[in-house]
Amino acid sequence: MKKIQVYSLFIAFILFPLTLYADDLLSLIEKQSKNDYSTYYKPVAEWSGGLILPEKNDREKDGSVWIEIHNTPVKGLRGKILRLRWDFSKPENAWFNEIRPDVNIDPKRLDKAKKAKMILPERVNGWTKVSPLESLAGSHPVDDLEVILKEPKFSENSLYISQECSQTKGIEKALVRFSGPSQNGYRLVEHFSNGNFSRDITEYVILPPTQKNPSDGQILTTTDKIERSELNRYGWYVYGRRIRGIFRVESIEPRRLFTAKSIFDVSGAESCSEWLTDSNYQNLYTGEFRITSVDPRGKEKQKGPGNESDSENWKVGKKYLLMHLFGWRKKPGQVVAPGAMFGLVTGHFSFGTAEVILDEFTGEKRFDIEYHQVYAHSSGGIISGTHKWNSYMGSLFNGWSNTVPVFDTIIDIPELETYSPAGITIHPLKGLQRELEKMQAVYRTGAGTGISEVRPDVSCVQDSHAALYSALTSFEQTVIRHPELRKWLFSANSSDPDIRRFIRLKNLVKQIENMLSFLGIVRCDWKNNYADPLGVRDPSFAEKIIRPLLSSGNVFPRSATDRLYKLAIKNGYPMWTLLSVQIGGEITGFVPLAPTSLTK
Repeated sequence: MKKIQVYSLFIAFILFPLTLYADDLLSLIEKQSKNDYSTYYKPVAEWSGGLILPEKNDREKDGSVWIEIHNTPVKGLRGKILRLRWDFSKPENAWFNEIRPDVNIDPKRLDKAKKAKMILPERVNGWTKVSPLESLAGSHPVDDLEVILKEPKFSENSLYISQECSQTKGIEKALVRFSGPSQNGYRLVEHFSNGNFSRDITEYVILPPTQKNPSDGQILTTTDKIERSELNRYGWYVYGRRIRGIFRVESIEPRRLFTAKSIFDVSGAESCSEWLTDSNYQNLYTGEFRITSVDPRGKEKQKGPGNESDSENWKVGKKYLLMHLFGWRKKPGQVVAPGAMFGLVTGHFSFGTAEVILDEFTGEKRFDIEYHQVYAHSSGGIISGTHKWNSYMGSLFNGWSNTVPVFDTIIDIPELETYSPAGITIHPLKGLQRELEKMQAVYRTGAGTGISEVRPDVSCVQDSHAALYSALTSFEQTVIRHPELRKWLFSANSSDPDIRRFIRLKNLVKQIENMLSFLGIVRCDWKNNYADPLGVRDPSFAEKIIRPLLSSGNVFPRSATDRLYKLAIKNGYPMWTLLSVQIGGEITGFVPLAPTSLTK
């Protein structure tokens, strides 16, 4: 009996301070709810909101959806629910009606997908002429998708857009540094103020618990021991919303990774080639990040860390093409990581854009990244579409940055900048974005089947390149169809720098077409995709074998990336590479794996 009493007293002795501590923490949180932290938070965007899928009997012929407005410059609209419509006033926006399949999911495939815990657009199953906006709003079982709107037009209780929404997380954002370990799910953060993080301006925020992948039970995201991260010294952008007076963090983004200050500098064609296709993938370790300025035009050199330099070549307000590649991971004792085929680490590839902006909190120059994710359905619930970094990589619910090595490369291609000859405006980069948006919409509905799966002839890397081919075809058709453009090109002053740039763009088109073809032969489905995006998803058995052979250099994400690296080096394009390896919270035992190909 005495032993039991002693044991009970021991437990009480241990737990009593913890109880007091918990009470004290709750007291502090209650007190802070009376403070005004609004100075340290900013909206995630000028226009943002949450998409709402209309009921089947509430659909409109234009394929519009509802949106609850979270942020807006228009007084009185915040919190309102409006129709979000596609702007058909511009001829180039007509593609919206080309990607409107009838969605019918085969019951047997649906049962199989559910066993694999895949998240499918079941809410639009059985609908006719499902629009790209409806497939976006209806991709999840509930209305939980938050988006940023690009240059919307407000008229008569409707918002009109001509670019796909960018997926994001939360309503507000702040720049903070984590201070100390987690306390029952709460975290103390120091806000950025007057050029630094201030211990006098602190706030308790709440973060979601460690998330696991539904398909394999492995940890997907965590913030455990994030305060120990080297990146914590520079701070994190946190995205989320205030609930009952407490800010709930839903996504994090490392400030240092996107600051336009390099850690490594590499120049000269030979050094750049060695760095990008070999050194870039070596010696990966958890928590690592590298920011490398790559300039093939300079003298041969490689400078290591401790050499931060601000590159003046990257201009504020300008958008650049981005290549995204990630690898995989394995746990100790695993010979082959789950997801690696025959010992190959396939990884994932996508295109995107990076715009140089002035940071709202610090005033420094930084990169703002958007991915154009051509993405198959999976258990993670990532929706094929345009994503901000905080949505696709930094989400604390299904982001990838915590578990895999990520290689993002920004490329300065002068030939992709806007042209305005003979009163005709050509936006090559926007043309690529449009083709990627079309492919993203095809993936969201599985071209009507309701399921997009990876197979030998269909994958993120192949269909991203199919969109690239369609963009190049569109460019050539633009030249052919406008006599004024041909006249300008061949009869104007040949010393005109825009003409020289335009000729280089035509040459670049041919280079990329050669890169995408096999012995001069381009995949038939890529050719047909330009005219009929929904008509090329059901090939014969022979076509499934032949198609990947014709695009063999673009089957593996690593090989496709290396080929584009070589093309950029050959043409002397400056690059800026961002490598992050399992950043954020600590996950014990995960080993980062670089992506590989048949030759690497």
